[in-house]
Amino acid sequence: MMELDASRCWLVYWMVHALDLMDAFDPSQHRERILSFLRAAWDRQAGGGWGGGPGQQAHLAPTYAATASVFVTRGVVEWFHTMRESLKTAKSEKASKAAGSSDEGGERKRDCEACKGYMETEQDQSGDQAEVRDENKDPRQYIYDWLMRVKSHGGGFRMHVDGEIDMRGTYCAVATASMLHMLTDELVEGVPEYVAACQTYEGGIAGEPGLEAHGGYTYCGLAALCILGKAHEFLDLDRLLHWAVMRQMGFEGGFQGRTNKLVDSCYSFWMSALFPLLAHAFHLAGHRIPRELWASSRHLQQYILACCQDPRGGLRDKPGKAADLYHTCYALSGLSVAQHTLLSATSSASSSTSVLAGEQPKVFTSGLEGCLVARTDIFYNVRIDRVTAARNELQHSLPPFVECRSACRGFEGPGVVSYYTGSPLVGSFCTAEPRFAENYVFAGGLMH
Repeated sequence: MMELDASRCWLVYWMVHALDLMDAFDPSQHRERILSFLRAAWDRQAGGGWGGGPGQQAHLAPTYAATASVFVTRGVVEWFHTMRESLKTAKSEKASKAAGSSDEGGERKRDCEACKGYMETEQDQSGDQAEVRDENKDPRQYIYDWLMRVKSHGGGFRMHVDGEIDMRGTYCAVATASMLHMLTDELVEGVPEYVAACQTYEGGIAGEPGLEAHGGYTYCGLAALCILGKAHEFLDLDRLLHWAVMRQMGFEGGFQGRTNKLVDSCYSFWMSALFPLLAHAFHLAGHRIPRELWASSRHLQQYILACCQDPRGGLRDKPGKAADLYHTCYALSGLSVAQHTLLSATSSASSSTSVLAGEQPKVFTSGLEGCLVARTDIFYNVRIDRVTAARNELQHSLPPFVECRSACRGFEGPGVVSYYTGSPLVGSFCTAEPRFAENYVFAGGLMH
């Protein structure tokens, strides 16, 4: 299992999210152990972000996985306070090395305008300002600082300091910051332009400009822009929709990830989630959308349930392959989208109404009621009730994130807010007022 040593945060997420979709995960029973492991995987050398496991370099992929796992465990408040105390305890150890490492990482910050300004302002901080920051110890500030270090001048994000730039980094950075309500204008500067540059002639999105369109990267790019509420402004949605529709296999019923490739169950999520995201983007652009989306929920469920279940347990890529945690997680996530989101009305407000109002999802044939799974959120791929609980905790049980230099108050992505409230998009992140009303409640799936 040495090959999975750098994926330990992912292993936690794949397991707990898959179990949670099947209503087989008890957060109260496992929260303490999971949060303890995530504290050990925090990269103290980098000052923030999670590595693949304890003692490893901070990396955007496990940082997203760790944040999602905190949401699944319903442990946002506990993580905040225990992480704060852990950082406070480590302060004396860090101070002893500060003199020799004060300039460390300076050359690693890229030359985007946001990073230049960030570096200059950070270097100006001293004395009372630094002491105040240490006393406040909002763990999100350390994550934010690290995100700014891996931000690229082209608008994307490096997967780690001095690492590669691709669409995974963009999604992981935007989704993590949005989940923790710490998006700012400087953090997302250039992101829409970078994603748009990766849209190919086929209509899908590539990992980098000039490469082939790919299902996983297309989800990452579209979801990042939908979180920001910018997909309808920067992407050719019609071309993207045509490319996505063509990826569902006519015989198998599942999805391929690229043109002329084989079906793969992990794309059950990466591809099927594109359709509700596209529907929301079309809605924001003022286009009419169908009640049932452009993919066949029936045939996707049939492929997952009839072809991908391993007799020994778990789900697999395709018949003849062995089951693994990755494919189990994303096949179940795709099953959730197929049962809940592909067959529901898709306007921004009504799209979230059915499940929160208690409406039953649709399975492709009778006699398979035991195959129903919980609804996952299309932006973060965490169970929708876990996202709602975390959102309430962030708004009502924790202090708001205020970036230490600019005094800008961070927020969840405006596209996510619009999707769940039906409210118009809010243009700027840097504001002193929360986007969600302080006293909003769910009522039949809408926030009033």
